[in-house]
Parts: sequence; structure tokens; C-alpha cells
Amino acid sequence: MKRTLCIATFSCVAFSAVWCSTALGQTVRLQDKAVVNGGSVKLGDIATVQNADAVLAEALAQTVIVAKLQGETRVQANDVLFAIVAQRPELAARLQVQGAAQCVVTAGGVEEPKAAIATGTKTAVNAAAQANQPLRTDSQVVTAAVVTAPVAGGGGAVAAETKEPGTLAQLLTAQAIEELQVGPNDVRLTFDTVNPLLDQPIGPNQKWVFRPLGRTFLGTVQWEAQLQQGRQTLQKLTVQASVLKRVQGVVSTAVVKKGDVITAEMVKPEDRWVDRNVPAQFTSASDVIGQEAQRAIAAGSVMDQRDFKPTELVGRDDVVEVFFMSGGLKVKMQARAISGGKLHDHVTVRNETSGERYDGLVIGKRLVLVGPAVDAKTEQKLREEK
Repeated sequence: MKRTLCIATFSCVAFSAVWCSTALGQTVRLQDKAVVNGGSVKLGDIATVQNADAVLAEALAQTVIVAKLQGETRVQANDVLFAIVAQRPELAARLQVQGAAQCVVTAGGVEEPKAAIATGTKTAVNAAAQANQPLRTDSQVVTAAVVTAPVAGGGGAVAAETKEPGTLAQLLTAQAIEELQVGPNDVRLTFDTVNPLLDQPIGPNQKWVFRPLGRTFLGTVQWEAQLQQGRQTLQKLTVQASVLKRVQGVVSTAVVKKGDVITAEMVKPEDRWVDRNVPAQFTSASDVIGQEAQRAIAAGSVMDQRDFKPTELVGRDDVVEVFFMSGGLKVKMQARAISGGKLHDHVTVRNETSGERYDGLVIGKRLVLVGPAVDAKTEQKLREEK
């Protein structure tokens, strides 16, 4: 009984300091998206501050929310609140976070390296430098690329922005990139047809006209191509290529047993090259976290949506274990869930001794974290401790 009273007293002071706010306090309005140049994410990068004087607003804007930005990061509203309170505890009782529930932060200022595409004659070409123009025919609804060589003596060209016309290999590569709607670094195209015309520069007043012979631009792709000069057809050929597209998948880092609920330590993102669309496979690790496995999965396997189902880890009216951690302090108590949720959902719990309600984060089966966020390793330890 004494222990229960001690926890209840602590929760009244510490928890209410984190979660209570007044209408007269400072308001942080979170954006839904932001692009940040640099290694860290500050409050001023992702939100605006209201109801604060110029000195306080500037100080808040410099508050670090994410110490190291890597790729795309989703910053939750609670993450912002915890970060500010941890660095400015005097604002805890009069701070509000409004606006978006989360901000998707993307690292900016990174230039992708240019890619090389392999041809059947083993010649590397830069796919990003290709020029192509759409041509719609009456017989088929297709897109064909046409490039005309400059006329001797300074005549014009169809692709006026390029000083040199593209080869047939370059044009076919450019069309595949455009049709797949991906960047040049995300396509691998290898020509199975070995023909010197693929990499041969065209002559004055010549042009390539071509059309695909199928409806897909992944896997084995064929084109019918003609080299024309004026109204005369100089060459005809059929070109076949193998086309792969890079997609991000998710693979298991360990054996997953049937009934396991996936956590961050059990999966990792991995780039894969595919010759067909795979809509059933997960493309983000965050999408599979919190899902329950419907069958056993070997380590290193690609995670498929058909093998999982969402699972509720905290049900409404469940008795749950609640952790509060701040620095070296850790408090554990029991509470009753007012709402249910899956892994990393936000739920409301009630301390049945004091009657106080707290917002918390689901981190395991009937396990809720209240207060500052913790890293994945600490989460795992709390799950094991329970």
C-alpha cells in the first residue's frame, strides 16, 4: 500500500508537469512536412512558435528535436513536446503542441551520383543525359522517341538542347526510365540484342523511330526500331533488353515464429532489384512493425504483407504495465487502458489509485510508456523486463 501511494504521488507531480498545459502558454504549431539541410533537426525547421516573446521564440527555434537526421524521419508531436520539456523544463506546465500529428522530415541538399547503364556491346552510357520526344501514332497508343541529327552546314535538330544526338541504346534506356517513373539510378537495363546499331551515332538528317512490342517495361522488353532518313527507312531491327527496377524491401534479421509481433530489431530495409512489380511486399520497415506473423519466417526473408496481420497489443479496459523514464529515474506502475492500440499507437491510461489520466505509447503486449521517448534498445529491455 505504501508503494502504491508513493507512485501515485510521483505521478501526480511528474506526469502532470509533462502533460498539462494552459491556453495562456506558448504554442508550437507542427508542420506536416519539412526539408532540412544539415545533420540535426531543430524546432524552427519543422514548426512555428506562438504566444512567446522574441527572445524565447528564438531560443525555442534552436531547440534540437532530432540530433542526427538520416534519410526520411517522422517526428511525432509527442517527440517535439518531450524534447522541449527535457531541455526547457520550466515550460512544461504552459506548453502546447498543435498542428500536424507528425512531421515527415527529409534530408535536403544531397545530389545523387549519375548512373551508367550497360548495353549489349558492353558500352556504358549515362542515362541521365538522354533526350527524347514523344510521338503518338494513329495505329497504337504508344510513346516513341525520336532524335534527328543536325543537318550538315548548321541546320536545326529536333532535340535542339542537345549538341549530339542520342544513340538507340540511350533512347531506349531513357524511355524505360520515363515509363517506370523512377530515377536513372533506379533502373538497370542490359541489352540482350547485340547489334552495332545500338551504339552507333546517326548521320546527318537521320532519326530513330521505335515502339515497344509489349505493355510492360520490366523484365524482358522488346522494341521495334527503324532508322529513317527523310521518308526512306535505312535500317529495321528488333531490340530485346532485360530491365530491372530498384525497390526498397524489408527483410527479417532473425527467425520469426508464428504469432510473433514484429519490432524494430527484427527487420531492416534492403534495396532489391526486381523484374516485376511486387505490390504485396512491404516497402518500409515502419509498415511491418507491430504486425503479427501468420507463419514462421526464416532470417533474411523478404517480408510479405500476406504473411502478417495487424494486432492490438493494448485493449480497451485492459490492466497494463506503465513505465515512466527520465534520465536515471524509472517508475513502474499499473493502470487501466481507456483506449486500445497497436504497437507505437498512442493510448490513454488511468491510474486507478489517483484517478489521473496519462497519454502513453504502446511498446509491447499490455505495456505502455509515459513520458520522454526512448530508443529501440531501451524499448526492447522494457519488453523483456515485463
